[in-house]
Amino acid sequence: MGEYLKKIVVITFTILIGMNLFPYEIYASEKRNVLFITTYSSCTSDFEKRISGIKEGLEQGIDLHTKYFSESIIENKEEQKYFVDELKNTLQEERYDAIIVGDYYTLKFAIKNRDEILKDLPIIFFGVSNNEIIEEAISKDKITGVKQALSIESTINLIRKYHPFTNNIVVINNYEDSKEIEALKNEIIPKFKDINFKFIYTSKLSENEFKKKIKHLDENNAILTIYPNDFKNSNWISDNDINELINETTNNIPIYNLVEEGIGSGSIGGKVVSIYSQCKKVGEIARDFIEGKKVKPLYISDNDANKYMFDYINMSKSQIKPNMLPEDSKLINSPKDFITLYKGVFIFIILFVVALIIVIITLIRYLAYKKKHEEILKKAMKEIEEINKLKNHFIINMNHELKTPITVINSVMQLTKYVKKQDEKYFISEKNIVLVEDNCQRLLKLVNNIIDLEKIDSQEINLNMENVNIVEVIEDTVLSVVPYAQARNIDITFDTKEEEIIMSVDKNKIERVVLNLLSNGIKYSKEAGFVDVRVYVCENNLHIVIEDDGIGIDDENLNKIFDRFVRVDNSLARTNEGSGIGLSIVKAFVDCHNGNISAKSIKNVGTSFIINIPIVIKNYNDGNDVKQISTDNYIKQELADIYL
Repeated sequence: MGEYLKKIVVITFTILIGMNLFPYEIYASEKRNVLFITTYSSCTSDFEKRISGIKEGLEQGIDLHTKYFSESIIENKEEQKYFVDELKNTLQEERYDAIIVGDYYTLKFAIKNRDEILKDLPIIFFGVSNNEIIEEAISKDKITGVKQALSIESTINLIRKYHPFTNNIVVINNYEDSKEIEALKNEIIPKFKDINFKFIYTSKLSENEFKKKIKHLDENNAILTIYPNDFKNSNWISDNDINELINETTNNIPIYNLVEEGIGSGSIGGKVVSIYSQCKKVGEIARDFIEGKKVKPLYISDNDANKYMFDYINMSKSQIKPNMLPEDSKLINSPKDFITLYKGVFIFIILFVVALIIVIITLIRYLAYKKKHEEILKKAMKEIEEINKLKNHFIINMNHELKTPITVINSVMQLTKYVKKQDEKYFISEKNIVLVEDNCQRLLKLVNNIIDLEKIDSQEINLNMENVNIVEVIEDTVLSVVPYAQARNIDITFDTKEEEIIMSVDKNKIERVVLNLLSNGIKYSKEAGFVDVRVYVCENNLHIVIEDDGIGIDDENLNKIFDRFVRVDNSLARTNEGSGIGLSIVKAFVDCHNGNISAKSIKNVGTSFIINIPIVIKNYNDGNDVKQISTDNYIKQELADIYL
């Protein structure tokens, strides 16, 4: 037994001695560390993007540590010395397998202190475009990185592809003597002889001077920003603010960026410098160093790290579709992004709905025990069903019973026009024929309006959507009612700054909306008055304004004019006809297009109707042949309440 205990003691003692003699070797074989020296503090917007990219490149098993390098260290020798001492302590306290530096200043610092502090550690850089310091860096052992090269030529090719009618490209950069401008003028511009290049250098301009420079750019121009941030008097502006400034000053001039930070604030996109992609590549290089793999002396970001990136909202404004983009393009602000962004909200809503359903089911089961209440509920539901059936039958019967005789009367009147000269005995005067026709149109308008109300109640409005030039549709509609306006000595005008606005609408319903409002304007305008129609675009919305100088509407009635069966003039002596349901149908048709309509009015001064409809373009099958009521019939029906 004593011999056995001695063996146990010897084995235990041997294990303890082994653990004390070789702890660092065991530790080092399992743990890997990389130090990231950066001028970006954790408070900046891009810091997390850099960290995430490096970590993805490093993958699991390698820890990333960061050390902040303040830009004030560059000019202050005391701060430099303090940072050097602090870095020495950091490297002594923890073993690091590689160093990553994130810009020109940190790379310069790493080169300067290569032999004294960093010694044989691999150094990997990114975010640097200066050729001189890059050549100095890669001339040393175990220093490599990703050069930040701009994809200027690739982005110009995008502009030429997506905007074939663009004659001028306006290049915006900080300085005239930069390497990027020199390369653009000497190497790239000679390849694009069909395009004129103009240059704006922000370091020579204030913000107001910059606005004046770009204010008069027309639709034949496109803008390419390189590094557009430094303005006169050392005023620095972000890429996002620059894009917003351009969009506020110019009229929808397409903007293309060369850096990722500018995407999402007015720019269409481009082949951009992606900080995340650069950082991911740097992480991969560091991992290769640690694993002892062969590493290139330099990686050019144009081939390895730059990515095609586009803003879905802004490219849609220029009619650029996702299937037209280069392969592997990144798309932001797309509908999918919205779902991804609010994924947590959707999950919460689903869980809430499920919980609500459970509560409802529990409540229903509880009510099942209340037989009396159940019978009352069934009876009430049955009565509602019967009422709905009766109402539907009434609408269908009215449609048949009214339309049929009206059609017959109309046919007889048409026939009488041709045969009246053959037999004067059956002659019907022209005035009476017109009177009968007008009343037929009034009845048809009433029937159609009632049917439309039923469809609105049943949510069965069918939209025959098509892509049309809405300016032309509205202008033709306005011109069609000119004779009615002239008959009342009313001046009707149409005004627009846009010759063409292509959008997806139900053409017939938009015509009816405009005709109804024009009819009101003509009916209620003063003698020798006016009706003005204006069309313009604001924030990707179509705005239609129809204004008259008629009797106006008081505040009490203004809030009710879109309700059914509401007429402002209900007196027995009223001078115009109408059922009071026209405006409610107008509102329903506008709502169907995801738009809205409002009214402004001053009693005895006039009324303005304002329609806003989002501009949307969709794809439709060319074979979609929909039979539509002719515009002439719509005009006669919608203006049937006007006595000529």
